[in-house]
Amino acid sequence: MIYHGKYANDLWLSDFTQIYTYGENKYYMSPIMDDYSRYILSWRLSQTQKSEDVIKLLDSTLVYQREYLPKRDKITLLVDNAKCYHTELLAEFCKDRNIKKKHSIRYLPATRAKIESIFNILKTAMRSIELRGLADVEEFLIEFVVYYNNQRPHKGIDDLTPASRYYGIEESVLQKLEEIKAGTDALRQQENMRLRNS
Repeated sequence: MIYHGKYANDLWLSDFTQIYTYGENKYYMSPIMDDYSRYILSWRLSQTQKSEDVIKLLDSTLVYQREYLPKRDKITLLVDNAKCYHTELLAEFCKDRNIKKKHSIRYLPATRAKIESIFNILKTAMRSIELRGLADVEEFLIEFVVYYNNQRPHKGIDDLTPASRYYGIEESVLQKLEEIKAGTDALRQQENMRLRNS
């Protein structure tokens, strides 16, 4: 079964990816992404991949996003089958915070496609830079997340940016895109007519 968020903060996705700096220092980057909008709600950098790291990330996300969270519904958290997501500690935390934890289906990559897509875009962007230490990694990730959320359009959400869909302004953005397209089409037709008549 492929899971899809029906509205903002209905379904969150999370995972870890490794980031290496010059000299082979390794860090783990873990985001929380809203499935409906593809918006990266928060992220955390750590040197371990433990349930405590997941809890710190979830806790900060809940605090930071509290005004946008549904009042009655549970948030579903979709994670993979790594050991850090199968602990009693994390299960208790999720129960106490009204989070319903689900695990992706083994050997079915489509259940993780959206979060893996973020990691692929991130790794591609990292190829052109040299990260010398923790400060470089943090600076890069801040810039990347701001760009990804606010400037990068996504085909899967009608060429909107994640922020415009997450904050509910997609209708005005789509209307503006239609106006631009209509204006461009009209100019193209005028230019074609001019070329035919000359």
